[in-house]
Amino acid sequence: MRDVLGRLSGARRDEILMFSVMLTVAIGNTGLQSVLPAIGRTLKLPDTLVALAFSLSAVLWATCAPFWARRMRPRHARRFVLIGLSGFVGALAVCGLALTAGVCGWLSAAASFGLFIVGRGIYGAIGSASPPAAQTIVVASTARDQRTAALSMLASAFGLGTIIGPALTPFFILPVVGATDLHMLAIAFAIASLGFGFLRPGYTAGASLAVSEGEQAVVAGQLTSINGVVLLFGPFVGIGLYQFHQAAPYLLSAAVLAAMAPYAARALGRAA
Repeated sequence: MRDVLGRLSGARRDEILMFSVMLTVAIGNTGLQSVLPAIGRTLKLPDTLVALAFSLSAVLWATCAPFWARRMRPRHARRFVLIGLSGFVGALAVCGLALTAGVCGWLSAAASFGLFIVGRGIYGAIGSASPPAAQTIVVASTARDQRTAALSMLASAFGLGTIIGPALTPFFILPVVGATDLHMLAIAFAIASLGFGFLRPGYTAGASLAVSEGEQAVVAGQLTSINGVVLLFGPFVGIGLYQFHQAAPYLLSAAVLAAMAPYAARALGRAA
C-alpha cells in the first residue's frame, strides 16, 4: 500500500488518504448509531436516554469543531487529522467496552451507559478535529478548478461510510441483542443515507469556493459544526415523533425535502 501511494502525485495521495480517514470515521459512527437503540432496549434504557447521549456528543462536536479549525494552518493540518483519529479510536474503544460490560452483566445498565456517554464525549470533543483538517488538506493540495471534484470525493467517503457501517454492524450485534429485524432496519438506514451522500458534496464544495484560501479551515470547521447542530436536535425530534407514530419521522423528513426541492431548483437555475 505504501509503495502504491508513493507512486501517486502529492495531491492524489492526499485525497486518497483523507478519503480513507473520512470513510473510517463514517463507518464507525453510523454503524454505532444504527445498532445502539437495540442495545439500549437490551439494557432496558429509554429511547430518550439513548438520544441524549448522541445529543450531548453533538453539542461538543458543534462547539469543538470551530475551536480546532481556528487553530489550524494548512501545513499543520495532518497533525489535527491524527488528533481527531486518536479521539475517534479512543471513543469507540470506550463505547464498545462500556456497552459490552453492560450487555454481559459486568456493569449495571446505568454505569455502562454513563461510561458510554463519556466515550461519546471524547468523540465529540476530539474526533471533531478530523473533518475540518481533512477538508483543509484536500483544498490546499488542489487547484480551484479541481476543488469541486476533490471535495465531492471526500464527501462521498462519508456517504459511503453511512451505507457500509449500518449494513455491516448487524452481523456483529444480532447474536447479542436478538433483534431479528435489525438487519433490514440497518439497510433502510443505509438507503436513506444514500440521499445524504448525494447532497453533501454540493454544499461542501460550494462553501469552499465561496471563501478565500486563508478562510478554508474556518469554513471547514463551520460546516462540521453545522452537522453537529443538526444531530443535536434530530434524535429528540425523531424519537418524539416515533413514539407518536412509527411512520411520523419519515413522513416529516419526506415532506421537508419535498418542500425544499422547488427552492433548490430555483437556486440552481439562477446559479446556472
